[in-house]
Amino acid sequence: MSKVAAKEAITNTLLSRMCYIVPIFYVNFFWGLGLKKMNLFPRHGTLPWLLVEVSGVALGLYIAMPLNCALYP
Repeated sequence: MSKVAAKEAITNTLLSRMCYIVPIFYVNFFWGLGLKKMNLFPRHGTLPWLLVEVSGVALGLYIAMPLNCALYP
């Protein structure tokens, strides 16, 4: 019933969702960029390319999940 509690809940939810999704995008981007710079990125359309993309997303989730859980006491 409290408007203050509702506003705080919405703010916390918004913050946690932003902190959860941003590392997934940026870690994957810099992962691919670093591999391309070292000439280790496989050709597009091959199985190793798919594995590199999936591992970049997994690395982003690995970083984002503890960050998101740490936001709440």
